Amino acid sequence: MSRAGSSEGAPPRPPQAAFPRNVGASYLEYTGPMLKRLPPMVQLFAAFGLLTIAWTWPLVTGVDRAFLQLTARPSPLVLADHYLTSWILSWGAHQLRHDPLAFFEANAFYPFAHSLAFSEHLLAGALLVLPFDVLHPAPVLDHNLLLLASFLLGGSGTALLVRELGGSAPAAVIAGALFAFGPLRLAQLGHVHVLSTHWMPFTLLFLHRFLTTGRWSAGVAFVVAFLLALLSSVYYAYFFTVAVVLFLALHAAWRLPVAPRARRRALALVAGSWVALVPTMLPYVAVHERYGLARDPVEALVFSAVGEHYLGAFLTPLAYLRGRYLEGRLQIPVIGIVTLPLAVLGLVGGARVDLGGRAVAGLYASLAIAMALVSLGPVMHLHAMIGPGPSGPYALLARVVPGFDALRVPVRAAAVAVLALATLAGLGADVFLARLPRQVAFAVAALIVLVECWRPALSAVRVEWPDGALATYRWLAAQPEGFPVVELPIGVPDQDALAMMGSTVHWKPLVNGYSGFSPAGAYTRATLSTFPDAESLRLLSDLGVRYAILHRTRLPPATGALCETGDRHLPVRFANGDTCVLDILGAPPRPAPAPDHPAPLGAARITTSLGTDPHAMVDRDLSTHWIAPVRRAVTDYVQIDLVKPRPLTRLVVLLGPHFGEYLRSFRVDASADGQEWTTLVERPIGEAPLRGLVKHPDDLRVEIPLPLTSTAHLRLVRPAGDTDPDWRTWGIHELELFESTSP
Repeated sequence: MSRAGSSEGAPPRPPQAAFPRNVGASYLEYTGPMLKRLPPMVQLFAAFGLLTIAWTWPLVTGVDRAFLQLTARPSPLVLADHYLTSWILSWGAHQLRHDPLAFFEANAFYPFAHSLAFSEHLLAGALLVLPFDVLHPAPVLDHNLLLLASFLLGGSGTALLVRELGGSAPAAVIAGALFAFGPLRLAQLGHVHVLSTHWMPFTLLFLHRFLTTGRWSAGVAFVVAFLLALLSSVYYAYFFTVAVVLFLALHAAWRLPVAPRARRRALALVAGSWVALVPTMLPYVAVHERYGLARDPVEALVFSAVGEHYLGAFLTPLAYLRGRYLEGRLQIPVIGIVTLPLAVLGLVGGARVDLGGRAVAGLYASLAIAMALVSLGPVMHLHAMIGPGPSGPYALLARVVPGFDALRVPVRAAAVAVLALATLAGLGADVFLARLPRQVAFAVAALIVLVECWRPALSAVRVEWPDGALATYRWLAAQPEGFPVVELPIGVPDQDALAMMGSTVHWKPLVNGYSGFSPAGAYTRATLSTFPDAESLRLLSDLGVRYAILHRTRLPPATGALCETGDRHLPVRFANGDTCVLDILGAPPRPAPAPDHPAPLGAARITTSLGTDPHAMVDRDLSTHWIAPVRRAVTDYVQIDLVKPRPLTRLVVLLGPHFGEYLRSFRVDASADGQEWTTLVERPIGEAPLRGLVKHPDDLRVEIPLPLTSTAHLRLVRPAGDTDPDWRTWGIHELELFESTSP
């Protein structure tokens, strides 16, 4: 087969049928009588439906109450991820019906706004499960329906793509199986948002049609599929956009047949799709700005692919075969031992001549290599390590594309590389399948799928609810008004995520939350761990939390006993099994503060350890603020040198709307001479300005009471060694000092 070339503006090719006949089309005739009566497209969907049920077995036996797991005893974090994505899908389906304009104002992480943006939004997944959620709202069912759909649609879409390029039916099934059931997806089984790649092959299918025919019907189908792919995951909004733009560039570079102006129109459709995507990206921008959402750059190094993930089956074949097929260990998480040789054959054989021939294969090979390089992360390595190495395209994209540096798992770009390789492999399978007798060809195709898509035995792990929890959630659902609640204990990932999933029964605002980002997790956990002491009750009362749900077997005995006895501030309103609901009626009053007034700072000297201009801290303008990076290995400070000693009572840090800049840990030091320092206050876990989010979200402040001290020199210190990986900057809009008015 020869390369077919055409430059932009060449006459359009005649439109191709969805299933063009070629030497392999006769394979369809070797199907059973009932299957033969079905249209070819329906045959493919039916085949992949059966493959999906078989590959995910025993999931269908508990599709509304269990999760598919690699082991019968998954870790708590694995379970937490399942609970989280189930809650996201259930919230999305619920909110699309009731208040789609407030889609990101999720009920977890109260009182934070845009809290859905702490995680993936899964909007495309919510749209897909919405009809089923209307009939039977159930978060586990929503999760599993999307999981099954990702295999069914991903495999069918890839098969249709190969058929569009002239591949036979068995070759198309091989390609679809390699993409949908390959080792990469087995390794990602616990993350349904990562598995949501099923709209990608449909996007490329309709893009091929649009470029070849120029028909706007194909263009509309391309935009719909492309938007669904982008809305499946924030990661894929970036990675797949890069892939589609690269696809168009490679389409031109390989001089493939094209309708007049079709490439430029396709690029315009890509840009228009991103304009439509903007409303779903703005909450992430707002969260980044207000709450300091950030990622530790080291994470992108840890969660990158390495060359061995693609080539390991050939670099160490015996270890690969023994580990995967004999010991049941998944050593190579991207491709297996068959995909790459088939892809090489596809590069030799190419697509059908009138569709581009070997140029199409060259396009897909180039795309696979490029996206594989992106998946290698900021520093590319052959083997798993963190150290010096050549810089990859990921590092360039992180520098020039806004928001790209927030993607902490580069290996997820491998999904696009696998799609390109699976498409090539489908074309390669036809190189020899077309030369075999029909019975032998089907047997060989089945063997390829069996070898490459092999998996160990999977388990359907049921959700274990705390005793009495579901009855409690139903009682809450029956209570009027949308009052906030908290479940205790708090701060344990799998238990917080299970509380989120349980909130789908009542949909009350929930203090608990689990995600890859928690703006005040350490402070909330530390404060509420001593419930029902005065400080925890004050925090909950100030936040307007109405009910505390207690799981007594998970709490200290004295706290769990409240389910029987209650308290004057905490009467019992409902109890079932080991779960009860306490009504938060108030909190012990705070001690009366000593009388004080603002200390003058006009003549004070303000300096910082970073040598930056501190003027914004004392300019009395909340629209300006001083900001500094968190240098974890270095202790930094802001120093206030007063003209003379004053009897200081408290220090107030004004943060404006920037919640994320509060000090996660701090201390306050004083000095008589500016040389020798004494610690007045030390907080390993700094107070988060949660109360301000309820009443004054644009005027947040943290007040630090000081033991009455007469001093002229004060330091607010950020100690070295903070462990919050998402805390990248700290800042101050205004500093205020108060002094005693007593003699």
